[in-house]
Amino acid sequence: MEDFIYSYKKMFANYFIFEGRTSRNDYWQAIAINIIIGAVLMMLSRLLPIFGTLSYIYGVAAIVPVLAMTVRRLHDTDKSGWWALAAFFPALNIILVAYCCMAEPQRGGNRFGY
Repeated sequence: MEDFIYSYKKMFANYFIFEGRTSRNDYWQAIAINIIIGAVLMMLSRLLPIFGTLSYIYGVAAIVPVLAMTVRRLHDTDKSGWWALAAFFPALNIILVAYCCMAEPQRGGNRFGY
């Protein structure tokens, strides 16, 4: 569980960093925690409306670090970060997530670093 929390903290620590690489483990561990937090906030919003507002605020706050992490994950597979824009198109989003999930990292250095 510590790895998941570490990856999640690292996602927010690198809020505006679109350069470099993110490992597959770090990416999916941070995404898992992000999904859990979002789901809990949405469930709590059924009990108290304030949690709906918090859920919205959290979603807006998490957009940039998730996008930055996705760009870095794509860099890890030696792909351009511009592919992350596919996340904004529903059909392409599924393909992008599947690719990020299954793609092997490029061993050693590539044009985006080590």
